[in-house]
Amino acid sequence: MAKALDFTPREPTPQERLHSTVEDSTAALEEGLYVLRQLHEHGVLDVLGKTVRGGEGLTASLLHILGGESGTTLLRNVTELGKTLSTLDPHEVGILGSAVTTGVHEGRGTSPPARASAWASCWAC
Repeated sequence: MAKALDFTPREPTPQERLHSTVEDSTAALEEGLYVLRQLHEHGVLDVLGKTVRGGEGLTASLLHILGGESGTTLLRNVTELGKTLSTLDPHEVGILGSAVTTGVHEGRGTSPPARASAWASCWAC
């Protein structure tokens, strides 16, 4: 009779894991790069970088962005976002936030932190 072989597959190297992940996420990576290019072309990345570094040249960058074609679009989008946010019920946003947090933690197989429910109840105030 044949004897069973003890076989333990080797762990993939970090490079192999990265390659596999990139292959599985090609469409998402392409979309992400497209968004990143758009943010760069419109100067948003420059403004964010200056904000993180402490605001050196931030005002000039903001004025440059707002003075261009994308500035009009940006102001319209901010106005629409403000209108949308003003129509939301804070209590329901809290419930939604709590549900999203719970769902994320269930997907990970962990329990949500205690502050997640405190954060959600804060919206009800």
